[in-house]
Amino acid sequence: MKYAVFSDIHSNYEALKTFLVQTDSASNLKRICLGDVVGYAARPNECIRLLIERDIPIIMGNHDYAIYSTEERIKFNDNALRVIEWHAKILLPEYRKMLVELPFSRKIGKLLSFTHADFSEPEKFHYVTTNDEARVSMNSMPTPIGFFGHTHIPVVFTQYPDRENGDDIQCKIIKKSNHTLYLDQSARYMINPGSIGQPRDKDPKASFVVFDDEDLSVTFYRYNYNKKAESDHIRLAKLPHKLADRILVGN
Repeated sequence: MKYAVFSDIHSNYEALKTFLVQTDSASNLKRICLGDVVGYAARPNECIRLLIERDIPIIMGNHDYAIYSTEERIKFNDNALRVIEWHAKILLPEYRKMLVELPFSRKIGKLLSFTHADFSEPEKFHYVTTNDEARVSMNSMPTPIGFFGHTHIPVVFTQYPDRENGDDIQCKIIKKSNHTLYLDQSARYMINPGSIGQPRDKDPKASFVVFDDEDLSVTFYRYNYNKKAESDHIRLAKLPHKLADRILVGN
């Protein structure tokens, strides 16, 4: 089985639509969303509808959680807060109910687990950006391979259990498309596919990964989509112009 793992759509309908077109025809492929379907851009209902139509499993992201959690909103900057408050008003009732019921993590067999941010306390959405943060998360990860999002940066953390702390974790940021890694069965991994809707690695192309459980490979992909159309929708909705600008440049 192959898994197309993607994250942080953030209401970017053009990016999600293009991703689905690219993966619809693939055989033996299961798609999994690591959360943050809503937030930042202007079309949350349209994005949720596409995910439901394709029956794609979704993990709870912090922006999804903030739709109904005022405590989570306290953590948001002004732009993010303005958008999530608007989204909470315009979401269709059935979509709002769906977000409330999303799981904070899930597991497939004994090999794969999925969360939005951190496996140690998934409901608190800790960022995992350093080796020490990755070690804490991986110590709670129930499988040898885990996928996470939240940072919008494509990265692989590798843990070698036979090494001492300080040398047991390696971090590799992935900057190229069609980049394939073959995983070592003696190691453990936390893999971030980057962001579909709001990349932050100075590359505006959307990012996702495909994991193959037969040869234990993970391939990172980047693709173009109609960024200008999405940016225009953000402006038309009278949302902060900074959010319209950043998807054009990837920061």
